[in-house]
Amino acid sequence: MDGDFDTKKSFFAKKHNRVRSAYAVIFTIGVVLALILRSFGQGGFDRLSSFDSCDQFKGDQKDSCIGKHLIFRISFVLFIFFFLQMLILIGYRGNDTADFRSSVQNGWWLGKFFLLAAIFVACIFIPNPFFLVWGRISQILSGVFLLMQIIYLIGWIKDLGTTFVEREWFVVLLIFTIALYAIGITVSVLSFVYFSGSKCKLNSTIISLVLVFAVIYSAISLKVETGSVFESGVTFVYCGYLVIAALASQNDKTCNPFSMENASTLQIIPGIILAVIVITYSTFNLSGRSNAFRLAVDKDEYTGLQDRAPYSYSFFHFVYAMASLYIAMLLTGWNLEMTSTSKTVDTGVISMWVKIVSQWVVTLLYTWTTVAPLILKDRDFD
Repeated sequence: MDGDFDTKKSFFAKKHNRVRSAYAVIFTIGVVLALILRSFGQGGFDRLSSFDSCDQFKGDQKDSCIGKHLIFRISFVLFIFFFLQMLILIGYRGNDTADFRSSVQNGWWLGKFFLLAAIFVACIFIPNPFFLVWGRISQILSGVFLLMQIIYLIGWIKDLGTTFVEREWFVVLLIFTIALYAIGITVSVLSFVYFSGSKCKLNSTIISLVLVFAVIYSAISLKVETGSVFESGVTFVYCGYLVIAALASQNDKTCNPFSMENASTLQIIPGIILAVIVITYSTFNLSGRSNAFRLAVDKDEYTGLQDRAPYSYSFFHFVYAMASLYIAMLLTGWNLEMTSTSKTVDTGVISMWVKIVSQWVVTLLYTWTTVAPLILKDRDFD
């Protein structure tokens, strides 16, 4: 019986992974299309009355205005596509293959592409002011997607530390912990070398705070029973990465020697490709983590020929809907100013501060999850 269960479980797992991969491909195509339209599609849309609000600008500024509104349209199309499926699939986990919602999740692919195309064509004729409001909405709600990523990350850090302890890999744990702190310190030193200086005091302060916070939550993890210096080391490295990524988002050459503000399209392509890979990968991983972002499967979920998904379908599409909002901000650097002509992705002052605040939130939530069991002793945190 266990063999039959394992075979059936493996079959269904592969099926769900194929479906998730198909949605990831759709999402990636949307992101790439948005980038192409932003860079090369302006000439085909400037004659449409729905883009008249961009006529107040000239040259590169007009192209930037049209490009941003095209990004907002792609974001809106993807959001509607995933949000509608989220609503349809609420409460359905694939346990009844005769239900039409099984086809909604797992099939009708050609129809879905036609639906996406139809929504996009309709959006082309919706006036720009609507999508400027959509940009504002995306700017606010993208925080939901970032917060979900942070919560998932902290849960992953805790699970990873617990796994090492349960398997009694103490030597490996010690080696990894030392390596993590060495990496964290190296990242901080490199941040000081490249991003600080007499004219960059804000950068120096931000980098210093990473080290101060690391000392605080590392000390706490040594003092409390629920703490782990390994987990603190992972947090230290990730926070260091966020800060160095934030400082590299600055367009000021004085404090960011790697600024690509005036770079050619060819020079910024590697950064664009990396951004697309990161957003697709993180969304793919997060979308399967329902039930407090934890994948839990019981044998009872696989009975007869029924196929019960190990994650919530509606949560899956909710994550992609939120990611669709986030790409509007990622591809515009969180900057809704239509006169900005920057060709780079995820750069600018707002983008920098989004990463810095994210780092502070990671620090706060990780520290809280470490001390919470001591403060709220009546709660079960297992």
